[in-house]
Amino acid sequence: MTKAGKRILLTAALLICVSFLCSFLFIAEHADHDCTHTDDCGICRVIECCINTIRGTAAEFTAMSVLIAAVMPFTAAFRAVSAECRAVTLISLRTELRD
Repeated sequence: MTKAGKRILLTAALLICVSFLCSFLFIAEHADHDCTHTDDCGICRVIECCINTIRGTAAEFTAMSVLIAAVMPFTAAFRAVSAECRAVTLISLRTELRD
């Protein structure tokens, strides 16, 4: 993996962790608020949004894990086959050609 790919992956993981942390902190901070028990309670709406974010991200992680588990054997097999099927030429064998 290139350095740019690693940076992008690290940045995405960092953003996901920050999103989780912010959602958990908001829920913990405002879970016991003075609710008006009406439909226009802003804190209840934001808490519900945070919970949905956490649930959605967990489902995405599960789907990504299943996808990676399904693709890994094919990737390993492809690498093994490509290592065996390299073009064999006189130059790659470093054969000395004489007249």
